[in-house]
Amino acid sequence: MDNNFELPVSLNGEEIMFDAVFKPWGYTYRIEVQVTGSPLVFERDEENNFRAVVYGEDPGIHPGAALLEAIAGALQQAFS
Repeated sequence: MDNNFELPVSLNGEEIMFDAVFKPWGYTYRIEVQVTGSPLVFERDEENNFRAVVYGEDPGIHPGAALLEAIAGALQQAFS
């Protein structure tokens, strides 16, 4: 099974394609989205919406709230 896919994200009237990977995680899953060569990990929260997960003190990239919300919205649309 191929777990890689492309995620189209709309931001500021522009559509950007991101490489993403579906990753099983216990009884659920996480989605890793490549942003400027670094992975951002998203998972479902208690309300079944997507949220970004940050590991450690500095994940290496700082994408900004607008991009995080746009990616989470695209994931919500794709997996609902």
